Amino acid sequence: MSSDSASWGAGPGTPWDPVVSIPLWVDAISVWCEAVRGEVPFDAALARVLTASKGEAAMLVRRRAWPGRHELIARCDWREGQTNSLSTTFGNEIFGEDLARARGSSVWVQSVYNPAGTEALREFHFSRDLKDFAVLVLSPGFMESYHLELHFRHVLSPMAIDIMTEALGVLSRNWKSHVRTKGSGSNILGNDVGEGSYLENSKTLSDANPLGLTKAEFRVCFELSQGRSVHRLCAELNLAPSTLKAHLRSIYGKTDTSNLVELIFLLNGGAAAEARTPKGIANLSERG
Repeated sequence: MSSDSASWGAGPGTPWDPVVSIPLWVDAISVWCEAVRGEVPFDAALARVLTASKGEAAMLVRRRAWPGRHELIARCDWREGQTNSLSTTFGNEIFGEDLARARGSSVWVQSVYNPAGTEALREFHFSRDLKDFAVLVLSPGFMESYHLELHFRHVLSPMAIDIMTEALGVLSRNWKSHVRTKGSGSNILGNDVGEGSYLENSKTLSDANPLGLTKAEFRVCFELSQGRSVHRLCAELNLAPSTLKAHLRSIYGKTDTSNLVELIFLLNGGAAAEARTPKGIANLSERG
């Protein structure tokens, strides 16, 4: 592994540790769900995504085929207000029409797809000492689509891309549920999503209770499906951390999952088998 791919950008030389990265992604997912429900601004959610991915700058973008433009919905840049802060989208410039045909929950990485980039991107990256760029497709569509754009001071490693792809599955499902519930256009922002919207896709939380969850386990799963963090769960359900860990161990066994990322993905309509942590990555620590 090169020195670029071994060190991540939120501080030069910061070592990349997947055991640390996964809990940070769980936290980012939690705040993202809060943003989808209109409880926090999306730039706050992007800040958590940047922390989890060790990125430098991020944008939430809507692409519209007609009249052929990209609209900035939210942005977070650790160098905001300084020279050459992120102010424009590079997704279409790098990936072109392939991005318009991209499937949902897919991650497009510049260093993999188009290492040379373009002159504009090279100039921007050189001015910021950036090394890579990725597009995370939230909601695909030829006429209208939504995606995240992230810029990094390191070249993304295959393992980092795997973790990002798993987390994106949950981000995308929550985003599409929000768009489907509230409709497209600017009115999708700042609106609350009804509690039942997440349950529509989750057989695990159906009235039939097919996995035989106890009442306490069912409540924990429901709160997780709504984007609650582990720390918030303990406070809202008045549970000791040790008690919550015991509930989660039991839930993992009943749902055939092994960590919070897998479980949250399953609760939002995904298949547990599709959400397996990449080989070699330790199970998620239950830190809130």
